[in-house]
Amino acid sequence: MHISYLDQAPAKEAVKALEAFSDPVDELKIVKTEVYILVRNGYGNSKLSNTFVEKKLGVRSTTRNLETTAKLIELAKSL
Repeated sequence: MHISYLDQAPAKEAVKALEAFSDPVDELKIVKTEVYILVRNGYGNSKLSNTFVEKKLGVRSTTRNLETTAKLIELAKSL
């Protein structure tokens, strides 16, 4: 599981275009400014890379796996 954090909400047309690439191997769900990506054959083997997401949505993003996201949340809590 990976999450792409978008710097802004994408256009509805762009969301539909990216969602068309969801399939049984690489699934995705877009919620506001996050793209939740489930890859079954490894992120390195997925077409749903950060660059791909940025190009399809027309917005900047950064992608982190679920473990890294959890660590960042814990670090933020300690501030």
